[in-house]
Amino acid sequence: DWSKSDLMSELNTLYYNSTSGTCYNGPNNASTTCDFTSTGLDSIARSMIDDAIYNLGGHSTPSIYADDFYNYERGISVYECDLNDPIGDDGACPRATTWTGKIGVMYPSDYAYATDLSLCIKNGLNYNSNCYNNDWLHTENHQWTIMPNSIYSTGAFYILSTGYINVGFGFSQSFEVKPVVYLKSFITITGGSGTSSDPYTLE
Repeated sequence: DWSKSDLMSELNTLYYNSTSGTCYNGPNNASTTCDFTSTGLDSIARSMIDDAIYNLGGHSTPSIYADDFYNYERGISVYECDLNDPIGDDGACPRATTWTGKIGVMYPSDYAYATDLSLCIKNGLNYNSNCYNNDWLHTENHQWTIMPNSIYSTGAFYILSTGYINVGFGFSQSFEVKPVVYLKSFITITGGSGTSSDPYTLE
């Protein structure tokens, strides 16, 4: 549940405020020190970011298409906590279907739509090289998304380095993340072409 996750807290405190502190990076709340004093958001960036509603709808399988991901993300299917079962109540019950805040991470549909779907297999679990080689959000590392799995209490969807979309487990796997923000409505692009060598400038 993104609304109660350690990653959400770290991105919206340490990273957002360009500070350092404790981060979690392994099973059983193993911790390390994170220092965002030089890589976090500065005051100018913070002034451009608006609060936004992030959708936390989940699904059971990654064997679906981009439009399916989009619709399930905006749905209400989440892990059903059993509050009478001590194991089933993991401290994040009941699961939220939306969260309002500053910084999230990408949706599976963001990744799925970031390629030319006419070139590839559209099923997320079977994205082939034509899909991910043309996907500007693909990297050589696994990447978390914000979408939970609706079957496993600690499950969330992630993008594999091989380009597929699958389900991972937050308590035991440390993957890359791409912070996502929504800009305030008055922010405009004042320059740049949007490439890595010539990024947009905002004002």
